[in-house]
Amino acid sequence: MRYSITSFLRRWWFSALLLGVLLTIALISGPTRAVLSNYYYYVMLPLISR
Repeated sequence: MRYSITSFLRRWWFSALLLGVLLTIALISGPTRAVLSNYYYYVMLPLISR
């Protein structure tokens, strides 16, 4: 009984961790893209145009 409970908790923990990682990647990808575009616009373009 105890082994089944621990295995169930381990499986739930692994699935929750995987879901959290996927959600974190999905949430970060948008702002990261905006930050990278702003960095390119404000830093790289003046260096190139100079």
